[in-house]
Amino acid sequence: MSDSSDNRLIKELYETHKEMMFKIALGILHNASDAEDVVQDAFLWIINNLEKISQIPRNKRAVYFANIIEHLSLNILKKRRVHPTEDIDEHKELRSDISVEKISEDEITIEDIKQVIRTMSEIDRLILRLYLFEKRSYKEIADIAGIFEGNARIKVYRARKRLAKLLRERGIDYEY
Repeated sequence: MSDSSDNRLIKELYETHKEMMFKIALGILHNASDAEDVVQDAFLWIINNLEKISQIPRNKRAVYFANIIEHLSLNILKKRRVHPTEDIDEHKELRSDISVEKISEDEITIEDIKQVIRTMSEIDRLILRLYLFEKRSYKEIADIAGIFEGNARIKVYRARKRLAKLLRERGIDYEY
């Protein structure tokens, strides 16, 4: 690629993904300054690996960038001597469609759910974190994952179904 096309691609990537990347970093770190630093570090990495990034299909870049941000954010948490999966632990409440009464009756705790989510695939963890803990809409999930809104609904449904199955395997009855 030429320098001018590289500059155009960098500008396009920045304008398209900066807000999403910042929101993910902020959701994990709960500190705007640290989140800005993570986004800056991510874009430095992206610029240094532009050849590789340009090979990734446009509709897959958001997920790729979300993963970069998540990993960089978790590295900051590690440096603070905080457990690397703190992004789930920081969230105290689940979406309102999971009944607190239901959780109490079945003696399931938020920690039980978080523990099981940690064992799931990277995409399931991302989808469930966005949906259950960050309370993102299907549209927002679709934008972050680079998929259609209908596909986001399906991915959320399937991830919640897999979560329910894993919880049942641990003897916890969970309705999705």
